[in-house]
Amino acid sequence: GPVGAYGGKISHEFFPMGSNSNGVVVGVDGLLHAYEETFQRPGFDLYGPTNFAPVISPATKESISQQRGGSRQSYSILCILTDGAITDLQQTIQCIVGASHSAPLSIIIIGVGQANFDSMEALDADVEPLRDARGRVAARDIVQFVPFRQFRGDAAQLASETLKEVPEQLVQYFYSRGIQPMKPIAQPQFEEEEIFLNMDIEDEGEIDLSS
Repeated sequence: GPVGAYGGKISHEFFPMGSNSNGVVVGVDGLLHAYEETFQRPGFDLYGPTNFAPVISPATKESISQQRGGSRQSYSILCILTDGAITDLQQTIQCIVGASHSAPLSIIIIGVGQANFDSMEALDADVEPLRDARGRVAARDIVQFVPFRQFRGDAAQLASETLKEVPEQLVQYFYSRGIQPMKPIAQPQFEEEEIFLNMDIEDEGEIDLSS
């Protein structure tokens, strides 16, 4: 899928990682290669501010576009890795609230390092629904925040914590849109056939199998 970066001296906005103009990579190896290529760009360096709205907005539009242009069963997950506290909180909340009403999207935010991630916890909205500056309330919780430092060294627990809310978020979206589950894929049927074998041990000690 597509990967991108933000917060570099090249651009404070979201831009594709690697040499591919659309940022599409295949697998973990493709992701790591794109990451390395990005840091090899002349003049590139990590830099603030940490703005999420320019990342969430295009991801929201893309998730809606994919569903309209393909299957109604399409659902997207945006994963954001950040080592800094968010600097455009109100704009990000507005984007998240809007996405919760319209987009087949979940957002996973993984905080890396020792920064103050209190604002990320607020975006998670596990205690009360997210509300933007205009008073609009999120239709559903679509954000999961995971502080990497709490699960460092435990890959299984990190994966579990990262993905644990996605199934319920997906079901909530499909249910709100009246989208029914696809019919189960029929399993291939095999005819049973009885095979009778006669096993004889010959004089030389060899086993002769014949039907």
